[in-house]
Amino acid sequence: MKKGFIKGIILVIVISLFVSAFPLGGLASYRTITSEKAVGYSGKVVRSTDGIYDLGPHNTEGVTRVAMSSEYINQTIQVTEEVITDNKVTWVLISTWDGKEIGYMDKAGIEQGANFREVTNEKEVNYQAKVVRTTDGIYDFGPQNTPGVKRIGTSSQYENQSFIVSEEVVTDNEVTWVVLRDFDGHEIGWMNKNGIEKSFDYREITSESDVNYKVEITRLGDGIISKGPHHTPGADRVAFSDEYINKKFNVTNEMVTDNKVTWLLLVDDTGKQLGWIDKAGTSQISENKVVFSSNETTLPEFQTVEEIQSMDLTELPEELILEELPEKKEQSLLKSATIGYEKWIKMSSTRKLTNGFIGWHPSFQNYDYNISYYHLSAARITGISVSLGYGPISFSVPVGANSGGKIIKSNPKKWSRPAVYGTVTRIKWKVKKYTSMNQYLKTEIKYTNQPSSCYTKTLYKK
Repeated sequence: MKKGFIKGIILVIVISLFVSAFPLGGLASYRTITSEKAVGYSGKVVRSTDGIYDLGPHNTEGVTRVAMSSEYINQTIQVTEEVITDNKVTWVLISTWDGKEIGYMDKAGIEQGANFREVTNEKEVNYQAKVVRTTDGIYDFGPQNTPGVKRIGTSSQYENQSFIVSEEVVTDNEVTWVVLRDFDGHEIGWMNKNGIEKSFDYREITSESDVNYKVEITRLGDGIISKGPHHTPGADRVAFSDEYINKKFNVTNEMVTDNKVTWLLLVDDTGKQLGWIDKAGTSQISENKVVFSSNETTLPEFQTVEEIQSMDLTELPEELILEELPEKKEQSLLKSATIGYEKWIKMSSTRKLTNGFIGWHPSFQNYDYNISYYHLSAARITGISVSLGYGPISFSVPVGANSGGKIIKSNPKKWSRPAVYGTVTRIKWKVKKYTSMNQYLKTEIKYTNQPSSCYTKTLYKK
C-alpha cells in the first residue's frame, strides 16, 4: 500500500513535469525583454558557438536564426544596442565594421572594445599645414573611435610634408581632428590637430574670367606660381619674373583673390602654361577680348541639382553640365528652353556619414504595431536633410530585383517603421556659369551630398 502510494506520487510529479514542458494553449513560451538601450562601442567575436538572430534575442517572438558566431570569429564589429531578457541574459545587436547589420547574439560571446566617440562640432576650413609629430594615427573616414573608422597609416609617413586642411572636427573628449588632402585634392585621412603646424590660410578666389590678350612682364621680384594664384590650395612658385623681364605672353585667364589682387595665367605662343603672376607686374600690349567657351556636349547633362544628388556616388561623373532653366513664372515669356548652363567640375569629396540613418521610407509616415513584414515599392525621396546637418540630399530607395519591390521583416510585438540607411559623401564642385550663347560669366564653389550603398531596414520605437 505504501509502495503504491509512493509510485502514485512519483507518477504525478513526472506527468506534471511533462505537461509543464508544453506551453498552455499550444503557444510558444517566449522570452520577454526586460530592458533595452542604445549603445556605441567596438567589439570582437570571441566565441564560435553562438547563434545570431535577426529581430531580437533568441526565443523572443518572431525571431529566426540567421547565422552562427563562428562565421565572424575574431572579426571586429560594431555594437549599437543591448537588450536584456527575463532570464538575465544580455544580447547585443552587432554590425560589420563597415556598418552592415548582422543580428543579435549573446554578449558573453564578444569581447567589448572602446566606446565610440561622438562628434560635437565641425567646421570647414581652408589652410595649409605641415605634419610635425610622428606618433599619430591616420584614419580613413573620421576621427579615431568613431563608427566605421579604421587606421590606415601613421603620421611618421608624412613627417615634414605639407597638406591642405579642409575640415576640423571636435569629438566629445575635446580633441580636434583635421582631414588632410594632397595638393591634387585627394584625401589622405584624419589625424589629431596637435600633430600638425599651420602654415598659412589660403586665399579665396572671388572671381574668375576667361580672357585673351597679350602682356609684357615689366616688374622684377614677382613670383610665378603654378596651379593657381599665390597661397591658393596646391599653388607652388616655379620661377621669378626676373627670368622673363620684358618678355611677352598670352593671357587666357584672370582670377581675383580675396585680398583684391588680380592674377594672370601666362601662356607662351606654343600653348604651354608658364604660371600665374600678379597683374600689377605686367603691361597689356593688345586689346582685351572675351573668349567664348563652347558647350561640351560630350559631358552628361542634368536639369536640376536634385538630379545630380540622386546619383549614386559610384556613378557620379567628374565633370557635368547643368542646364539653367528659367523660373516657372518667366517660362511663358522666353522662347529659349534655357537661360544658360553651368559646367560642374569635381574638386574633392569628404565622407560625412557611414552606413547611418538618412531618413524614413516615404511610403510609411508613422510607426505601426503588429506588423510582421513590410512590402517596399519603388519610391523616391527628395530634399531630405541628413541628421548630421550636412544639407539636403535626394536619392532613390532601392527595391528588389522584380518590379513588385521587396519584403523586410518586422517584429510584430514592437512599434516599427522602415528607415533608409546608407553612406553620404559631401562633394565640392567648381562651377563655371555661361550664358545660352556660351559666354563665360563667373565661377562659383558649390557642394552636393551624394548617397551610396542605400538600403531599407526596420527601426523600432525605443
